[in-house]
Amino acid sequence: MNQISNLVLLFVAINAVTFLLMWWLNQKRRQKLENLANQLGGQPVSHFLADAYVRLGQGPDEVRIRMIPGGKNQPNILELQSRNPLGFSLTITKENVATRALERWGLLKEVKIGDPLFDEQYLIRSNDPAQALMFLQGQGRREALEYFFRLGFTAFLAGNEAVAVRKPGYREADLEPSLIRAHLEQLSRLAGKQ
Repeated sequence: MNQISNLVLLFVAINAVTFLLMWWLNQKRRQKLENLANQLGGQPVSHFLADAYVRLGQGPDEVRIRMIPGGKNQPNILELQSRNPLGFSLTITKENVATRALERWGLLKEVKIGDPLFDEQYLIRSNDPAQALMFLQGQGRREALEYFFRLGFTAFLAGNEAVAVRKPGYREADLEPSLIRAHLEQLSRLAGKQ
């Protein structure tokens, strides 16, 4: 009986330490969000153990800056999100050896836009290839995408709720307000109607 009570106490202690660690990490992230919100004139939105972000603007002009916590084998992710959806699904990432091999084997369906340099560099997937082609016809959008990929962002994601870019393994320097403002200006080129 004594051994069972010791196991129960150990279980409770481990869970308490885990809970306190998660609370402490959430508080650190919340502080970063509050500082960023104050510097950008936004509003921090945070829920315990749930999504946390800085909100700028309202309605279709709303932009969110999210710091997604990583894990043991996954880096933290900075996500910049415009709540102005495109109305179709579109994912753009950089091409790599694995995606090229999957494409050659016919296991990956990719949208090509007809620009050899762009098509060689990026993997484009969409549920509506015609819409994706129209979206990427504007040179301004391709330049904005290249801006993000050049700075270490690895994905452009568009769906029914938002348009977003993601940067894994971000650093404190990536959260500088002037840099975030420049990123948001480029994001508006991707999310806006052209």
